[in-house]
Amino acid sequence: MAPHGHPLLDLVQRDALADEPARLATRARLRTLVHEHGVTVLSAHDPWEPARRTPALGPNRTEP
Repeated sequence: MAPHGHPLLDLVQRDALADEPARLATRARLRTLVHEHGVTVLSAHDPWEPARRTPALGPNRTEP
């Protein structure tokens, strides 16, 4: 399990950026969902994030 996201992810995201205002608006909406509604947001590009957020789950375990 990696302790952080992939080291090249920031570079890939920056190079793929097409619409900065849309990205910032989406980030703001996601933060609202997290802070006001308790939603958990996971990155589809970070396969290790679910295990970091749920330490009881290892790479080969599932939710009870």
